[in-house]
Amino acid sequence: MLLPYAVPALVVFGAAVVQGVTGFAFGIVSMVFLTLLWQPQQANVVVSLLAMYSICHAAWGVKHAIRWRQLGPLMAGNLLGLWISVQVLVSHDLADLLRYLVAIACLLVALQNWLVREHPAASPRGNGVLGLVAGTLAGFLSGATSTSGPPTVWWIYRQPWSRDELKANTLAVFLLTGIAKLGLWIVHDLRAAPAAHLLAPARCVTAVGLLPAVMLGSLCGVAVFRRVDRDQLRRAVCALLVVMAAVIVVTTLRHGR
Repeated sequence: MLLPYAVPALVVFGAAVVQGVTGFAFGIVSMVFLTLLWQPQQANVVVSLLAMYSICHAAWGVKHAIRWRQLGPLMAGNLLGLWISVQVLVSHDLADLLRYLVAIACLLVALQNWLVREHPAASPRGNGVLGLVAGTLAGFLSGATSTSGPPTVWWIYRQPWSRDELKANTLAVFLLTGIAKLGLWIVHDLRAAPAAHLLAPARCVTAVGLLPAVMLGSLCGVAVFRRVDRDQLRRAVCALLVVMAAVIVVTTLRHGR
């Protein structure tokens, strides 16, 4: 009875550890491996439901560092991208293309943060425009693949913020995006036939069954986060992005054979 949950539980446990440390990557880590076991749509829904707990738990200890006002442009773009992504989510033909786009985004963000330790202060208007663009791409990837991390990290890590602020604001964006995404899915399901429901009962049951693994992984990740400083966090994020880009490409190629 528990065997079908063993491998997915291990995947989401590892993803929760990573997010507890870095503030992101639960979606990327989970989706890369779970799409080898399940259909992309099922994996997306289950991961999105589990991510809500992982995000809330990881954000609780750094909630004091969230800068809601500065996140406005990023969140506005997220809502626009989410709306666009709902049209793509029901299509399986674009799954591989979207995964390759995520891999490219991972590499670009890692390269930028490795080469530039501190970004020059941008004008509020310029920073807002970049936030809107990054947010739109993040929202689209979140709704279509549950992997909105790279665009969000790209914008947030341009800010001259502390370790806690980097993690807290990354998680705040994911939390608000996740709430908006679930709301759009509920609206979709209310209008669609039962066979086309995204939040199908079987998927919700699967998410509940995997929740203990996410809870344990999040506890471990938050404990590790308390032991790292800002530079260590930045290096860990860059290394993780590169590794995930490689894993995405390899698993996508193998899946396509």
